[in-house]
Amino acid sequence: MLTGCREGSGRRLAYWLYRKAVLSFDPMVSIRKSDRQLLAASYSTGVVSPVSYVRAADGTCKYLFRFEHNRYVETALMPGPKRTTLCVSSQAGCRMGCSFCNTAANGYCGQLSVQEIVTQLAGIPEAMKVNHIVVMGMGEPFDNTDAVIKALEIFSAEWGFAIAHRNITVSSAGLMPGLIRFTEQTNYNLAISLHSPFEEERALLMPAQKVFSIIDVVGYLKQNPFKKPRRLTFEYMVLQGVNHTEAHAVALFQLLKDLQCHVNLIGFNPFPGSPFQRPSGEEVMQFRNRLDQLGLMTTIRESRGADIEAACGMLAGKNCEL
Repeated sequence: MLTGCREGSGRRLAYWLYRKAVLSFDPMVSIRKSDRQLLAASYSTGVVSPVSYVRAADGTCKYLFRFEHNRYVETALMPGPKRTTLCVSSQAGCRMGCSFCNTAANGYCGQLSVQEIVTQLAGIPEAMKVNHIVVMGMGEPFDNTDAVIKALEIFSAEWGFAIAHRNITVSSAGLMPGLIRFTEQTNYNLAISLHSPFEEERALLMPAQKVFSIIDVVGYLKQNPFKKPRRLTFEYMVLQGVNHTEAHAVALFQLLKDLQCHVNLIGFNPFPGSPFQRPSGEEVMQFRNRLDQLGLMTTIRESRGADIEAACGMLAGKNCEL
């Protein structure tokens, strides 16, 4: 209950904010006028609008938000005829240090609050059209587990945006404490950033591997299998000449066999200063076909928004200062 307001005002306020995208108190006519006046005098909705945006040729839109302490965060919207997906960020920057990711290359500027994560949906004009959420933007979600789980509740709750749990996916490098909590306390989908089945190579690509081994991550997931409709996916960024050999395919199969999961192949999206190159479409297809032959359910994920640096691994934020 909101202080000084009649009972039920809080739920009605959430309805107007999250289901109607009304960002000022006066139009919230189901809340008593005196309560609206009290709210306006004492509070703000906390939702901020993007400071800029750019739209790609394929319709993908990248929004830039500016939060407290001059932290800049990017969010990508991918519209479609039946499915409109928003890729939200969980941190300003990232401290995981993945060598193929532009976010990591630009450093870490701090955690995002629940409000700042939710604002990435609530603050855009297309908020009411979004029916899928992926927490795959800037940052490592399980390095900010509390805020991410609370934001997911707002995205999925009946009093929030009411997005179905099966339409929400969180992507992680595999930080075990957050992974265990997420697995046990929620039923949203999970995507694990894999990128190599070999531990030494993965540690070069993803320093988090040195602390949280992919062997341990997969072992935990095998011991705690997901039940439908919850989905488990492994994301695999294909780097030209690096991680798509026959040995990689066989080792990947050996790692993931007996686990109900799906593999998503993503062609690397180049960014300035990166040491890697994007593979050809034929190279990615050959690797996918080999994984299929071995028995792994595999698809090639379309990279949208590359021309505006909104594709996977390209979000970076601007003017990132503490």
